[in-house]
Amino acid sequence: INAKIIQRILHEYTKKIIKIKKPNDLLIDGKKICGILQEVIEHKNEKYLITGIGINTKISPTDQNFRCTSLKINLNKKNTIANLSRLYLNFLRLI
Repeated sequence: INAKIIQRILHEYTKKIIKIKKPNDLLIDGKKICGILQEVIEHKNEKYLITGIGINTKISPTDQNFRCTSLKINLNKKNTIANLSRLYLNFLRLI
């Protein structure tokens, strides 16, 4: 569900198609813009989902194994980490 949430948030900033490459990447024009890591941990008989979301905001990492891009290159609106975080938290409240 996190990939879908991030996909919807990014659609507010760009008209480009954002594809989900299972299990944990988001791509624009075949280039990675986001990676998501999730892990379930147990603490005192309670289970918790730990989620890490990495979005390339200003710089595209250079890696010979895969092509990357960034929000700065692809988005129509000015974005900030605070705006993206706020939108993500708003989506979580709706679930």
